[in-house]
Amino acid sequence: MQAVNKVARPGQKLAAKVLIFQAIIGLVVTVIMFAIAGKTNALYVLAGAAICWLPSAVFAFFAFRHAGASKNELVLRSFRKGAALKLLITIFLFAVIFKQFQADLVPLIVGYIATLVAQWPAIVIFNRGD
Repeated sequence: MQAVNKVARPGQKLAAKVLIFQAIIGLVVTVIMFAIAGKTNALYVLAGAAICWLPSAVFAFFAFRHAGASKNELVLRSFRKGAALKLLITIFLFAVIFKQFQADLVPLIVGYIATLVAQWPAIVIFNRGD
């Protein structure tokens, strides 16, 4: 196994914190939906949150493997690969949920958007430095 690039570590730590924050927000919105609209809608919110979170985790894995001026080409390739996989996994997961479960669109999108939007304040909050 390759040693972690010291320059990449801050990006990896930030990505991990953002992913944890997104997971927490997804779970909080799921619990709120459960209290308001019941189990089925809460499961759709959870599915939407997972559809956002899982591809984001894959992207983070690829995007923050390399860093540094000497690895520009590797960084660019990793970002491209991560972005492509994120898009493909997102499309695949939405397709599976709609095909297999005939999911209700509103709670599914609520979970997805809540988890997606959670990354923006998380990046600001956690990027202040340690």
